[in-house]
Amino acid sequence: MVEIQLHQDAFSICQMVFFSPVPASEMISFLADIAFSPLSNMLFLADDDEDLTKKMEVKTSPSSYIYNREALLIKRFDGPVKIESLIKYLSE
Repeated sequence: MVEIQLHQDAFSICQMVFFSPVPASEMISFLADIAFSPLSNMLFLADDDEDLTKKMEVKTSPSSYIYNREALLIKRFDGPVKIESLIKYLSE
């Protein structure tokens, strides 16, 4: 999250959705603890019942999915990923 904030210009061209099985209050607390200021193109979802986690077939946390404008998956990362690798796929 800190790396995303440091490179927020690169991420300003896309819609970002973050989801986690932890309650919303824990997500809010985590973001406050790391002094993260979400951008207007970021959405945070609490997946309390893990419905989205199952639908997205999340294997590990974190997982990252990059979709194009036609909503086609162009890249999936299971596990931690370097910020440069994420940015590389944003223009596709």
